[in-house]
Amino acid sequence: MDETTTTETTNEVVIKTEAEEIKERILEVRKAISVILAGGQEYQIGSKRLKRADLFQLQKLEKDLTSQYNDLVYVHRAYVGWRKS
Repeated sequence: MDETTTTETTNEVVIKTEAEEIKERILEVRKAISVILAGGQEYQIGSKRLKRADLFQLQKLEKDLTSQYNDLVYVHRAYVGWRKS
């Protein structure tokens, strides 16, 4: 395995790890959105009123994370495909 191949393999592992972390965050954000959609933005426990994260901000975060994920995965795939040509 030459140095170029080793570097490309290392980069692929880093990209996959970053993509997996982003994917996990997307799933967490989607769960939070689902909780709000199912139960509302605010809730009460005893005499305390609590407010969940802002739905609009969560939706924006989901969009941003999805964009980051797509950039990592699909742009990298295109680059790898181009390099193999």
